[in-house]
Amino acid sequence: EDPSAGLVAVDFGAGLALLPFLPMSPADVKLILQGLAAGRLVQFDRGDLERLEAFVSEHAPAFTDLGGALAELRIADAAYRRSQADLTHHHVRLVTDGGLRRSVREGWIASFRARGRTDDAAAERFRSRPMRAWLYVLAGFIPLVGPFLQRVWGNAAYRRHVGAMLTSFGYLGRALRAKEAERLIEWHRRGRASARRAEALLRHPIAFWIQAFALGWLPAGAHRFLTDRRYVWDVFKYVAVRPIVLLFSRARREAWLREMVEEGRRDGMLKDEEAESILARIKEPYIQIYLLSLVVHLMTLPITQLVSFPLAAYVYAKTGSAFWSGVILGGAQITPISPGSIVRGLYATGLAIWKRDWKNYSWAVCISYWKYIGYLGFPIQMVHAYPILARFMAARWATHGVGLVPVFGEHGALLEHGVFNTFFNAPISLRRRWAELAPERRKVRGPAGWIGTCLGVGHLPGPSGSYVSAVGAGILAAAFYQGAPAWAVVAAAAAVTVLGIPVAAWFESRLGRKDPHPFVLDELAGMLVAGLAVWLPTNQWAWASLALALVWFRVCDVVKPPPVRQLERLPGGWGVVMDDVAAGAMALGLTVLCQMLLARFFG
Repeated sequence: EDPSAGLVAVDFGAGLALLPFLPMSPADVKLILQGLAAGRLVQFDRGDLERLEAFVSEHAPAFTDLGGALAELRIADAAYRRSQADLTHHHVRLVTDGGLRRSVREGWIASFRARGRTDDAAAERFRSRPMRAWLYVLAGFIPLVGPFLQRVWGNAAYRRHVGAMLTSFGYLGRALRAKEAERLIEWHRRGRASARRAEALLRHPIAFWIQAFALGWLPAGAHRFLTDRRYVWDVFKYVAVRPIVLLFSRARREAWLREMVEEGRRDGMLKDEEAESILARIKEPYIQIYLLSLVVHLMTLPITQLVSFPLAAYVYAKTGSAFWSGVILGGAQITPISPGSIVRGLYATGLAIWKRDWKNYSWAVCISYWKYIGYLGFPIQMVHAYPILARFMAARWATHGVGLVPVFGEHGALLEHGVFNTFFNAPISLRRRWAELAPERRKVRGPAGWIGTCLGVGHLPGPSGSYVSAVGAGILAAAFYQGAPAWAVVAAAAAVTVLGIPVAAWFESRLGRKDPHPFVLDELAGMLVAGLAVWLPTNQWAWASLALALVWFRVCDVVKPPPVRQLERLPGGWGVVMDDVAAGAMALGLTVLCQMLLARFFG
């Protein structure tokens, strides 16, 4: 926290060198592709020393004592790069440059020595016999047994260990017991076994090895649940008994919040002053209601399963179809609104009605109806009055909930951050933007305002025109699916165009500017025109044609090629609406052209 106390540099080079071979998150795949595009496989090579030196030169007074360090960095960086067998960086020089091959070979030998695969004597032999060193490297690429063969070849102590296991039953037994103890320590640290259970398994090796082979591949919680009756009872009390106690005991709810705050302090989510700020307001009525709402959330978590499992069983009993039973079970998990979320939403709605306070519960009511993110309803609602508590609870949810999802074999911090950003920061930004637009919304109230904004879509932050275009595409898809005739779409486009011209003029007069952002009825008119491509004889792929119409319309509306740009200059509402209608007509023509090309090459 205090730079004067010293700085810490963390070198991620070693981990990033493995990135192409062991990506840990989807973002790593992007990094790999970017590196390959730049001619680099090993990702630590992403630094640019020339830019760093230029920056240092530009701010020379701030770096007067670091000139020697920068020169040393350049030397070390060159040596480090020359120690890596990176074909994308070295290219054919690995074949033509003997010094480079020696550097790479030395890098491999140092790596094997650091990992215990070779001892000092073997490392010296490999340095003096290059061909043997390269054969040793190639041995490591043999599937499954490569690392084992390397350790037997390069480490005399490990060879003696393997030889003793093969020739002495006593030594083999002691080695297996040591391996058992090592695994049990790991099981205990990872939550697979309690200390008492680990000690019991140590006394019963057969039971341990049965568990290791039969259950060791399961997640830690499932493994422990199947092998520890005391843990099962603890889970039952935590899931079934604890929420009931919390529901009826205010003191226990307050103690629960204190426990969460202390955990947040230990994990670094809260500073001491932030934790004290939360605890100082724990008696306030709204926080008490929030704690009660958290308990209700916990109690409603099993509702979706309690509904979906009996329903799936009933369908299977009636139809004998495992497929539709599976659809019910899977759908209950992925649908955005579920029986459990409906109950939570009704609770939040009832709370707002009981308190006669829509303002302080509006966001909680809206968000609570959505599965998985309903937990964030009250934190987002509390952002203004309790910002520290709101951010802490949302961060805790993202870390504990999403951290359970393995990403490329690891718990992905990037995924946790992305979920937190999407479901906490983004809604808060939308809420802030909505509040900033309140004066503008008041100026265009009434039926004309609702029509011009397409039922409020125009007031949303961001590309509201794209939002309405997508809505128009959805309307067209529903109309085509229901068998609506082409003349109905033409009539709808004409009606929206005729209605849009005076409404657009009214918006301009009320807001005092040309083509105001909230007015989006023109985009709906243009999309209806572009979407006519779905009804034309050239159409053979309806949904592809609709997607093309949407894309072409947005391109034409944004780029505004002639005559769209010229029509925009028409006076009043004519210019606001007719440029989008022209963009829609242009998109219609381009979509028809794409349809003809598709029919020519794929029909």
